[in-house]
Amino acid sequence: MPMEKYNILLTLIICCCLTACQWNLEEIDLANAQATCLQKCVNGTCNSNNICECKTDWKGLNCDEEIENPTTNLNFCDTVNCNNGTCNEALDRCDCEDGWMGEDCLIPVENEVVTFEKTISFGQDSIKIYDLIKTKDEGYLINSTKFNSLNNSFSYYFFRLDRLANKTWQFSHNSYTQRSSNSLELSTGYLIGTSLGSLFKLNFSGSSLNNTSISGTKSIASMLLHENRKIISLGSTRSSNSEFWIAGISETCEVLWENTFGGSKSDFLTDAILLDNNIFSVGNTSSNNGDVQANYGDYDICLVKTDLLGNLNWIKNFGGSSFEYANTISLHNNNSFLFGGYTASSNIDVSKYYGGIDFWLINADKDGNLLWEKTYGGSGSDIMISIKPLTDNNYILAGHTKSSDLDVNFNNGGSDFWLIKIDPSGNIIWEKTYGTSGDEILSDMQVTSDGGFIMVGTKDDKDIYIVKTDANGNL
Repeated sequence: MPMEKYNILLTLIICCCLTACQWNLEEIDLANAQATCLQKCVNGTCNSNNICECKTDWKGLNCDEEIENPTTNLNFCDTVNCNNGTCNEALDRCDCEDGWMGEDCLIPVENEVVTFEKTISFGQDSIKIYDLIKTKDEGYLINSTKFNSLNNSFSYYFFRLDRLANKTWQFSHNSYTQRSSNSLELSTGYLIGTSLGSLFKLNFSGSSLNNTSISGTKSIASMLLHENRKIISLGSTRSSNSEFWIAGISETCEVLWENTFGGSKSDFLTDAILLDNNIFSVGNTSSNNGDVQANYGDYDICLVKTDLLGNLNWIKNFGGSSFEYANTISLHNNNSFLFGGYTASSNIDVSKYYGGIDFWLINADKDGNLLWEKTYGGSGSDIMISIKPLTDNNYILAGHTKSSDLDVNFNNGGSDFWLIKIDPSGNIIWEKTYGTSGDEILSDMQVTSDGGFIMVGTKDDKDIYIVKTDANGNL
């Protein structure tokens, strides 16, 4: 055999041996990682990435740090392992390192950022979306109610979507009068509240666990998790002159406490956050007596402070001589609040009015004092639905608009989803619209683990319309 051919053959044999050795080494490394995880993770379970996921009452990288007094005074960072990130105590979340996502930063992020625009059709009857929640495995749950024109009734529809908005299951329940309103992910599944005070529990596969009702005439608008797996539920009483209503509920749907307050007209809460062992809620009121000391005209936005048992500290009103409506609240720089919805006023607390209905954003301190306020929009109707904080210390506002001028650079026709990124002072960084020639009405928006945004609502009142963008609002 010529020397040149012999050298080529020898090189090929060496390469094959090295490759085989490399494969063996990788298998050995994987086995060692699994063995190390199993050996050290005595108070948890090793996941597919060989990371120790802790059982209740344990924390730490190897789940070897016992949580003292696990049933009292727990904060978020005591109950999670931010394995590939750091725990943000101020915002109660894990800030994941690059390449990781999920509630505990356990899910690897693929290199490609997911963006899409999808429509789910449901025939000719109308459908209304109430909220969108991110699930712990990076999917989504859509909470909706569909009208049945054949018997003039409503049906609840709950959709579980994967990360790409493909439907994995749906649950429906017929109801002649009730409508779903808000949902929450628990350790055992999903909890859904309704307009008549009923609570539905589903497991993670979409099967019904139980259905219970809160005694009395209550309408649930929002729910949030508190320590020790307790749930804060809020909304209003159901009467011709509704009152503010707030309650503490166990994970088994037992009412632990409840309180009502307000004036002689219509009062209702829509959203809340927890801060400094108090509940700060936003809502709307047309009262000017009882617990409500002022009214500027028609409905005002109100900020309500209670303790953790719903005992009232104070109510502060914001608005002008026309009407205002609040949908959402967020913490601002850890020491004040951003909240709002929309306004039709041009005086008193409202410094600028563009026409029709405008986005209205309010910044108030912990005592309810107005720090600044801003309106956004054009000459048409602009309605804000959601505010979310961002990791770069800015904020994202989401809603829908019928405008095509002033702050709104483009409109696809009818009503469009509208996304605005602002700095901490409320100045616009960028704004973008999404839609078709029909009417897209936003119902909810969430910030996703890849830094983008997912929005859900309806198209022409008959279809579900979903938009997922990157961090700059691009599709």
